[in-house]
Amino acid sequence: MKISVIEYSPGIRLAEMFTSSEIADIQAGIEQANKRIAHQLQSKRDNTLKISDGYLRALGVAGVIQLTNKVELEVIPKFLHSQRENDWKAPLYLLATLSKHGSILTTERITASSSYLNSLYEIAGRILSQEYQKCKRKPIRQYRKEKFRDYAIDGEIELSKVFERHPDGIEQSRIRFDRMNPYNATIQEAMRVVQPFTTDLQVKNVLSRAISEFGNQGYPSSNKLVVPARNKEWEQIYDLSYDIIHGLGTSYDAGRFVAPGFVVDTWQLWEWLITTGVKIGNQNRVVLAQNNTKWGFKETNTARYTINVFPDIEVREKNSTYTPLYLVDAKYKLLANPATGEVSRSDLYEAFAFCKATSTHEIVLVYPDDKSTELPGTVRKCSTYYVHDIMVHVAQASFGSIREKGGILDFSENLSRGIDSLLQSS
Repeated sequence: MKISVIEYSPGIRLAEMFTSSEIADIQAGIEQANKRIAHQLQSKRDNTLKISDGYLRALGVAGVIQLTNKVELEVIPKFLHSQRENDWKAPLYLLATLSKHGSILTTERITASSSYLNSLYEIAGRILSQEYQKCKRKPIRQYRKEKFRDYAIDGEIELSKVFERHPDGIEQSRIRFDRMNPYNATIQEAMRVVQPFTTDLQVKNVLSRAISEFGNQGYPSSNKLVVPARNKEWEQIYDLSYDIIHGLGTSYDAGRFVAPGFVVDTWQLWEWLITTGVKIGNQNRVVLAQNNTKWGFKETNTARYTINVFPDIEVREKNSTYTPLYLVDAKYKLLANPATGEVSRSDLYEAFAFCKATSTHEIVLVYPDDKSTELPGTVRKCSTYYVHDIMVHVAQASFGSIREKGGILDFSENLSRGIDSLLQSS
């Protein structure tokens, strides 16, 4: 049975759907699911799912999660809850994969529609093709010892077997430096998994060509390996490939598709999306993310400590080391009243601290807009707070149809254009 809940909503009342014994099983499943989620997302939070006053709630995560053998939970992110049924899964998985703030739940198997599966395959294939094209000019090569037989001496002879007669020649070994290694084998196998399900002809051709270019490989890595520092650019494609092999291996059981679940850290995802959008939309400027800035000091009886702040985004003119043009802070909250643009005092105080620390006069707080009809990245001004020489602009950004081809680029261009327009009008 599938149950759905919107993230940060009041939740769903379990007593209306389940017996007391079933609710007890769900409670136990929630405790285990919280541990899996914390492990997969490398988070210290262990209460993302909880039952309070009989209501099941989800806080800070979204995705598809198995609670018991009979119950699967769909957690819809609050900025996508206005999307049509199932339309939120593909864009959420796309962003999770691109941002690394989500994870395939490799140990879980949930029932799924073919559209759900195809979305996973489509997106995974697209990312594999894009990453391969970026990295292929600097392939992963490693040294390996190769054994072979030949009558011509071209390596170290195995002395213990030199007098053995063999139709293929003398057993020898040599050291080779080539592309045959578990990293490339894993990536190649992942491409083989998703390529048949890819409908985009261009992506399909890239994957086919890449599979051929990898040549003969050994076995994919059974355990997740650390990509060598000299090949760091391959880390994303290898990590995704490993997850595909171990998580997207699907089966067809009793007429139902069985697929892996996935889970996403939503507030980190929103922060990544806004940061990426501002960076892409400001190619002619310098965009700094989470820049460490000194704010003040703290003194005790024994020591003095520096207090630092970390604004989400600083936008500067090129070749400038001075005051940023403006700051942007991603806020993963829904405004209680978008018409008045009221925000919490804590958000305001944090915004003032960022401006004072960086000597900046303007900051834009970007909250998600749940209107799916808007173009991706559309910025709607809600209010502006004026305190002395500081302006705190409150705005909402729409998610829109970001899953479409070029959706992230459209989001970025519209977001940056909207922020610039907001600042110019103030």
